[in-house]
Amino acid sequence: MIDFLLVFGSFLISTLLMGRIIAWSKSFGLVDNINERSSHNEPTPRGGGIIIVIMTLIAGLFHMGYMMQVGDGVVPWFYVALLGGGALVAWVGLLDDRYELSAKVRLLSQCIAVAPAVYFLPHIITFMPVWADKTIFFLLWIWFINLYNFMDGIDGLAGAEAVFLGAVLSLLSPFFKPLALVLAGSTLGFLRVNISVKRPSKIFMGDVGSTFLGFMFAGIIFYTATWETLLIFLSLTLAFSGDATFTLIKRLMQGKKPWHAHKEHFYQRAVHNVGMSHTDVVIKFTFVNIVLMLVVLGGLAAGLGPWTFLLALVVIAYPARRISKLEGK
Repeated sequence: MIDFLLVFGSFLISTLLMGRIIAWSKSFGLVDNINERSSHNEPTPRGGGIIIVIMTLIAGLFHMGYMMQVGDGVVPWFYVALLGGGALVAWVGLLDDRYELSAKVRLLSQCIAVAPAVYFLPHIITFMPVWADKTIFFLLWIWFINLYNFMDGIDGLAGAEAVFLGAVLSLLSPFFKPLALVLAGSTLGFLRVNISVKRPSKIFMGDVGSTFLGFMFAGIIFYTATWETLLIFLSLTLAFSGDATFTLIKRLMQGKKPWHAHKEHFYQRAVHNVGMSHTDVVIKFTFVNIVLMLVVLGGLAAGLGPWTFLLALVVIAYPARRISKLEGK
């Protein structure tokens, strides 16, 4: 019953407030103009992800209060660092939505947000020295924040990923269940105005939402995973992380600057080169995520870490290859 109330309550509040968020975004000058990376045809308000940030941070504070009352009065420092870092990343994302900050400023703020959280992470890769383990997860965390931002390029895609990850992680990470459910529920409310079959999006998530989601999901996954299950948990993200990582490596090999706007991600190619609608891509993407979920649940049940990851790579390789064939490549 509590799980239902968390999801439905956050969905309902997010839905009711989206009209005000859209009006606020316009008045604050949060408008996504057309550029070479755009998949929309006219300037559109952005910053709608702020409702996800607000709902999640409020839920996190209530959860902290609950832990202090019914537990031993101690809140893990990682939890505090996760909420604090998420708030910082979201704040800088909001400023970027309004003023278009430089890449250096964004990266520096992400490093400041991630560093304390990584410090309080458990020692995950136990056969490595602690400093090496922390360095790896620091870099992975920074990359996950940015890849989530890169993948927020068409209506509904980043939101659909958030609902998927929130729902699955609420099952796999009991400690973070309240946060995961609120992340999923509030994103569902946002999706009502972000994706539609018959009309363009009324508002985009913006960096305030996409960077916050990337930060939060990375933190939940890293804190929950062990060395034995790390690859299985990472398999959950492959629809996003696989596309973003492959595209980054390809562009670097071609001598292109990775931070420049482009339309080379598979989801962008499906829209611009193949002619799929945003909704079609999100539906197919969701199907891939469902298959990944089944692979992950099976891998956890059987204890098959690396093999689960390899099978998940095969799952995402098929639609990628299919898009390339439809392009005639």
